[in-house]
Amino acid sequence: AAAREANGKVLVWGGSAVVIVALIAGLIVFRAQVVNLLPASQKAYAGLGLPVSALTIEKVHAEPAFQGGRPVLSVTGQLHNLRDAAAEAPALRVSLLDRFGKPVATKVARPIDSAVPAHATRYFAITLVDPPAALHDLQVTFEPAAKPSAVAGKPAGAPYRAKPAPAVK
Repeated sequence: AAAREANGKVLVWGGSAVVIVALIAGLIVFRAQVVNLLPASQKAYAGLGLPVSALTIEKVHAEPAFQGGRPVLSVTGQLHNLRDAAAEAPALRVSLLDRFGKPVATKVARPIDSAVPAHATRYFAITLVDPPAALHDLQVTFEPAAKPSAVAGKPAGAPYRAKPAPAVK
């Protein structure tokens, strides 16, 4: 009877631990939706090093081409505002990565009109002249704010990675 009671306690504690871990994981994975429901929680996430942006980077596409006789890589995509209010789009950082995931070239582009209306989509196009031959992958992120802090090195939104299209010959 004592062994059965001990096994029951272990199952209850184990089940409770699984539920708590699942709840925490859900709060992290679905943090954009949590902040949409409870805007005050955005500061809590930022304090934990998990900033939440109202904007997402979507549908990134890279296309090699020639412009004025020089090779270029044209990167296009869209910014989508998830909230019910307008949001300011920060600068975008396009990083060209080698096969080890290390940046070999970077370009920061500031939007002409940074206001993105509620639930709207804004498109972007960034051209990188003479992309390096070591290009294997690319990453588009939001440029972090200039103010120094413990989380200043992390981008405001999740990065969007895309494989570039094959080179034009």
